[in-house]
Amino acid sequence: MRGVWDALKRVTWARNGKKRIVWRCISRLEFGTKYCHNSPTLDEEKLHQAIQEAINEFAQAGTEVKEDMLTFTAMAWGGDAIDGVSLIDLRQKLKDITAQQALLLDQVLEHMDDEILNAQLKAMMDEKQALQEQIAAAEQSQTHNAAQKSRMAELREWMAKLEVNQQYSDEQVRMAVERITVVDAETIRIRFRYPGAELEKKL
Repeated sequence: MRGVWDALKRVTWARNGKKRIVWRCISRLEFGTKYCHNSPTLDEEKLHQAIQEAINEFAQAGTEVKEDMLTFTAMAWGGDAIDGVSLIDLRQKLKDITAQQALLLDQVLEHMDDEILNAQLKAMMDEKQALQEQIAAAEQSQTHNAAQKSRMAELREWMAKLEVNQQYSDEQVRMAVERITVVDAETIRIRFRYPGAELEKKL
């Protein structure tokens, strides 16, 4: 866990014969106020309650947006075609035009001064280059979509594991939360493993 000052450490406080668990800035614990002047002391029980409330809120929101996420996934998976032509079709077309180019080149070599044949060869070479560029774009799109499928599959699995619980669980926090930032003595910011999702909670 981190604060805007430094990493925080779990410590046990004992006062008037009573013990309680709190979180303090490590620099404050090691060097006093030399480097860390205004770091708060956070009660672990209140901290756990705020974290669990944030997880529960996110779990409930996740259920509501599941259909939207599936729609997004389907859209991400549908990018194997360029202008309605599949990568397989593009590769076959390139194979065909390469064969035609070889035949035409033989004719050009026999009739070097034939302007029509030379023009046809140039047009065919331009078409072949355009096809190669289309194939490169389609392959890049296919690679991106495969990575997107993998990420979305991981996200669906993550969402399925995320449940509303009344009791704080270290295991669930490790699974669900990427980072916890202490904003001030009364506020924490929870960043979930789902990219970009953050919630602020009052202690």
